[in-house]
Amino acid sequence: NGKMLAGRWGTAMIDSGTTYTYMGAGPYRSLRSAIEGHCRSNGGCGFSRGTCWSIDEKRGLDGFPTVEVVFLGSVVTEWVPKAYLFRKSKSKLWCYAFENDGANANTVLGAS
Repeated sequence: NGKMLAGRWGTAMIDSGTTYTYMGAGPYRSLRSAIEGHCRSNGGCGFSRGTCWSIDEKRGLDGFPTVEVVFLGSVVTEWVPKAYLFRKSKSKLWCYAFENDGANANTVLGAS
């Protein structure tokens, strides 16, 4: 929805051997808050259960926002729900594939 997320993202490093994406506490809270705010406003995301969501099989991840990530103001990529969420086994639960790595942590971009 065009919302800019504040916080110290630090230096970003790509680590193809890491499954999750790790970030500092501020950006983590901002990102979660923006996703959850979008879901509250627009509906269709299912039911939140901590860091997971119970998703309606028919609707899938359609209600979740796509996150636009901008590096150094010029390199833009999209982080789609199927990348920032992962399915827990064959259940209806989809959980965040990003984690809080502490107060002043840099950002590690994993396979998610």
